[in-house]
Amino acid sequence: FLRIPDTMSEDAIAIMTSGGDSAGMSPAVKCVADYARQRGLKPYVIRRGLKGFIEDWIEEATPELLSGVMHKGGTFLGSSRSIAVA
Repeated sequence: FLRIPDTMSEDAIAIMTSGGDSAGMSPAVKCVADYARQRGLKPYVIRRGLKGFIEDWIEEATPELLSGVMHKGGTFLGSSRSIAVA
């Protein structure tokens, strides 16, 4: 069960990283969020992968949140697996 934040509309997209970490994930998240914003969607991020999806760790992917992530290795969102969805 996922509780969608009251501020999230149908014109939104949520981005998360899950499983193992790899190079380039943070820039990819930023690029997806920037592209979504250009297309009129409100981007959100889910922190800590599947655990964050289950536990509702969702926040808006504002330009301020995403500034500076292009040079960070791995994923700034964190990543996890969860038995709850296995």
